[in-house]
Amino acid sequence: MSAADPAPAPDGGSTLLHPVVTNTGRAATADPFTLSVHLPPGVVGSGTSSTGACRTLPFGHTVACAFPAGLAPGATATAEVRISIASGMEPGVLEGSVETDLPNDPTPADDSAVFEITVL
Repeated sequence: MSAADPAPAPDGGSTLLHPVVTNTGRAATADPFTLSVHLPPGVVGSGTSSTGACRTLPFGHTVACAFPAGLAPGATATAEVRISIASGMEPGVLEGSVETDLPNDPTPADDSAVFEITVL
């Protein structure tokens, strides 16, 4: 699981986050899985993916993307999440996180990551 920090954005602006799930195991994923992006207060998101279905949960602070079973070893699943910064936000750095929920994952320690959003 990784999520490179998105490009900085001004208050009232937006930027893109591209969280990536990589299957580091030796077999294809046997179950569907969910990639969730958790955003801090003052920030909302909406997501898309070419291989999964994304939805924004109530209040907009979490975007959840569901992916089908069958992610091959070494393959990746990527989402694109548009992050919108509330108007009037003070400049600074905000922290968000991404995580994946994969049933029967033999290595759950690598299922989350933190990213920073820089507000200009």
